[in-house]
Amino acid sequence: MPSPTSRFRSGFFLVLTSLLMAPAIAHSAGPVFLGTNPVAIGKVPVPMANISGIGVDADGNQYYADAVAGRVIEVTPSGTSTTIASSLSQPLIAVDFLGDVFVADIGTGRLLKIAAWPTRTTTVLASVSKQHAIALDNGNNLFLLSGDQLVEIPDNGVPAVMATIPGAALLGFGPGSPGTAHLYILSVQNGAYSAQLYSYSTSGISAGTLSAPLRNFLPDLGSAVLEGFFVDPQGNPIVEANIAGHGKVVISSTSGYKHALYTAGIPTVPIAQDALGSLYYVDGPSLIQIQLGTVNFGVLDQAGYFGFYPPQFTLNFGATPNITWVLSQEPAGPFVEGDIQSGSGPLVDQAQLYLYFWPVFFLGYASGTLNLTDQNNVTTLSIPLVATATDGGYSSYYLPAPDLRAHPIFQPAAQTAAQTVTSRCPCGTFALNSKTGSVTHNGNEIVSGLQNVRGADVDAQGNLYVTQRGVAGTLRVAADGSTSRIATDIADPIGSAMDGLGNLYVLNGDDIVRVAPDDSEAVFATPVTNGGYTSLLSVATDLFNNVYAGYGTSPNATHGAILKFSPAGAHSLVPTDTKQPTGLAVYPCGALFFADAERGTVAVVPGYKLEKVIGFGLTDPTNLQCAEGGTISGQDPGIAGGQFVVAPTNSVYVYSYDFGKVVVGSSRSITLSAVGVGSSAFAKGPASAGAIFCITVCGGGPFLPNQSIFTGALTEITLGFMPTAVGTFGPYPVTILDQSDEDALSNYETINLSGTGVNPP
Repeated sequence: MPSPTSRFRSGFFLVLTSLLMAPAIAHSAGPVFLGTNPVAIGKVPVPMANISGIGVDADGNQYYADAVAGRVIEVTPSGTSTTIASSLSQPLIAVDFLGDVFVADIGTGRLLKIAAWPTRTTTVLASVSKQHAIALDNGNNLFLLSGDQLVEIPDNGVPAVMATIPGAALLGFGPGSPGTAHLYILSVQNGAYSAQLYSYSTSGISAGTLSAPLRNFLPDLGSAVLEGFFVDPQGNPIVEANIAGHGKVVISSTSGYKHALYTAGIPTVPIAQDALGSLYYVDGPSLIQIQLGTVNFGVLDQAGYFGFYPPQFTLNFGATPNITWVLSQEPAGPFVEGDIQSGSGPLVDQAQLYLYFWPVFFLGYASGTLNLTDQNNVTTLSIPLVATATDGGYSSYYLPAPDLRAHPIFQPAAQTAAQTVTSRCPCGTFALNSKTGSVTHNGNEIVSGLQNVRGADVDAQGNLYVTQRGVAGTLRVAADGSTSRIATDIADPIGSAMDGLGNLYVLNGDDIVRVAPDDSEAVFATPVTNGGYTSLLSVATDLFNNVYAGYGTSPNATHGAILKFSPAGAHSLVPTDTKQPTGLAVYPCGALFFADAERGTVAVVPGYKLEKVIGFGLTDPTNLQCAEGGTISGQDPGIAGGQFVVAPTNSVYVYSYDFGKVVVGSSRSITLSAVGVGSSAFAKGPASAGAIFCITVCGGGPFLPNQSIFTGALTEITLGFMPTAVGTFGPYPVTILDQSDEDALSNYETINLSGTGVNPP
């Protein structure tokens, strides 16, 4: 195998802090399938062969590193092209959720940061010699390969050598266990490629752990030169390879399955993934987007009996002629396979399978799994199916999401009563405590006695603005601690949000009132000027000072709506499937997030195109706040602690509990409280009396219980560990399912149990 001689690239992959997707839709050993058909989303501004790296942010802006001209180009979703950096020498790029672009300028050894819009300032972060690959995690920690050394540059930190890997060539992120992140490093020695896993803590900068070379991890590509290396959310490698002069993007799995997603006529195929799980590659003049994940049919109006043509997906397996695939599991629910009539048999053309989604008498989320096995039992592929049936005509998208109303042990982070307040000022941390009705600044209380907070923002000068339902006007707490009230003529403000110019937008009935920095007021929008939308529920602003408003009533009587207003007041409809959008957040993430009280969900609309549900189980969500990187927090009286946290990782969270060292023959136990009280994803409210909860300890071992438990009113369960011998046991997964959930098959919660048996003292 020849040594790699072309420019190495590494794309930005979201670091998942959860290990697996829900068991019911997770694979056996097969790869994650493409959930959308390839779609051209933009025109590439330079020849394909000139590109040394690409990236896409959450708002759909595209970024290209032009190695020949030494520049970085930004292309907006509308097609506007702007050079944001020039005079570079062989640049590589990594792009974060917000749109910050990090540039490894190989020829000069500089590492640059081009800040996100609207300022686009450029700073030099560090100097690192021999750079040849770059990657970025969702905490804005950078990783470089400098020769054979793995170099980490923490957010706002200095470079540090973390490990030495002989022959280090490429790196790419993959899934991590709770509290850790996984970085894969590709090396080449004696003409052979191998991959190693670097696991590090996401809570702080410290040396991580480097594994031995991973066996059977990389696909066998013969003498191909690997130019890009990625890992999907389930740990399957995706490689960009030069195979006999053709650029190929290949996904593989440890089961032996291998499939070329794309083949180009030239050796290089620029490729990247964004923080929301979309895969991008350059195909001649176009940038192509596909969604890694389930086979997702999106949203469909509820079906009738006749004259209805269901949506379909065609899966192209690329199966060789001597392999015949057969079904080993029928699709569940309203999914129909078109090629196989009996539920078992060969595919019609041995390469394609047509699947249909046909909801009948169904509203809400549907999930199923289709398993395909070749007749030689060499490979089994598990294809998860997800779709949503609605009673309206809006387009949206759904991926598996966590149940946010579950016990805090199932939350992605320890919940506290305090919620960080969005601030446009680099002047410390402001936090809202809904339980005590107070706001702190850097831990010191600055205001108390608040109730029913419906808006909290900090302007560029460090002044805090708080709006409360039932309390006239808006409370302003100045940076010097003095307080005053503005907009006191608004008797019952429903919510508020501040733009980057210091304008405060306050909801007053069905009107949006703009309060300028000099405290003057003007009506910004009314039902007369917005097309007839009424029942205002929420408001938010973005980096460009556009205003987003959530309405409970729209001209389509079956839905609510979210409108986007330009700073001048011109409005457009954001395509969502929302019913009651009681919470909105945009700044500083770039993408629009919204909470829907009727559906009990939190969703993201990246690029204002495909809506993705990222959490469910809410009752009355308000005060959405967005942190850079896409982590969303909000308040809800139906959530433990009154607060929820969710990130757009499209995974159900997995947790671990270690019983520690226990004497053989004795036992130790833990009790999980309030496991599964709450609602389905479609209809909020407490679980019905007929709800069934199922707890299963899979794998047996000395953990109790070791069988399924079914109950109609589960509030707690005791898990025990009774070691039968000296040594380590586990991890064994406990799966918990609320079968009253509409999307039950896609929303297990999992706890991994482990422990160690020891001799008596």
